Amino acid sequence: MNSNDLLLFCKGDIISIMLLLRAFSNFSATSRLTTNVSKSEALNKGCYLSGILVCLSYQKSGGLGVKDAEIWNIAIVGKLVHWIYTKADRLWVQWVDHIYLKGSDWSVYDPSPDSNWNWRNIYKTRNRLAAGFVNNCWVADPKDYSVGSGYVWIQGAYPPVSWYAEVWDSWCIPKHAFIAWLVYQEALNTREKLYHLGLCDSESCVLCEAGKETHSHLFGGYPYSNQILGQIEHWLQLKFNQAGRHISQLHHHICRMAKLVCWYSIWMERNKCRLNLQLTIPARIVKDVKRLIHARVNKLIVQPVTSSDQLWFQCLDILM
Repeated sequence: MNSNDLLLFCKGDIISIMLLLRAFSNFSATSRLTTNVSKSEALNKGCYLSGILVCLSYQKSGGLGVKDAEIWNIAIVGKLVHWIYTKADRLWVQWVDHIYLKGSDWSVYDPSPDSNWNWRNIYKTRNRLAAGFVNNCWVADPKDYSVGSGYVWIQGAYPPVSWYAEVWDSWCIPKHAFIAWLVYQEALNTREKLYHLGLCDSESCVLCEAGKETHSHLFGGYPYSNQILGQIEHWLQLKFNQAGRHISQLHHHICRMAKLVCWYSIWMERNKCRLNLQLTIPARIVKDVKRLIHARVNKLIVQPVTSSDQLWFQCLDILM
């Protein structure tokens, strides 16, 4: 460590990390000093992301899209804060100015100790959003403040995840998408996880008893799952990793949907095997997966399709 090294500390939760990152980004933009990535290091201890990820509004950033009610309520009160900042032509704003502000500057105003609870809550929200108002204008949208923009600003910016389009494709069945989301978050209750929590006496895979039951093992590192995925790829004449390549939009949808159907079926089979101690042969799983994919495509396919896609889909009927 050198004398000019900078150490930054914060709590191990996402909100604290994002607030630290936002402050550091503002400093960098003001000073024009940037981070030397090759000489930088981030250490964490005890970061728990599950609750934040569930309430992260951006599905593109790995969230589930459920709104955080506490942050949403703060953003709603932020509308009142904005009205006072902009001296909106409203009777309530005039009443507040006459009773509480008495002509003082709202940006530096401090309420008296005997102020009522509602007014103190508005004051606390003003402090929470203070960095978002510059010259009494809302930085996210100088023309106006919206509850949505306030909510997004409080949550902060999150980088996108590479698997967003795959999980939340419009053709994917919601319960399959949810299981896939848990897979990418490594949040399923695998035996490895349960073992380390003291809730299971072994971390070996339920399906094969040959390796640790991890997410990577269940959904791609084990012959049982590879056999199912491989047979569906062969049937579709597509590769699941072709999502970013030059294939038709129809093939994009079906690739994503089929992979999620396979993952869901593997996880359901794992759970049944754990309860019943009986393993269904891959051919049976593959047959059920084919039937579900075929029915889903028949339901969602929109005419007209290209002649090549029409011929391809007819081949799937033959190979069922």
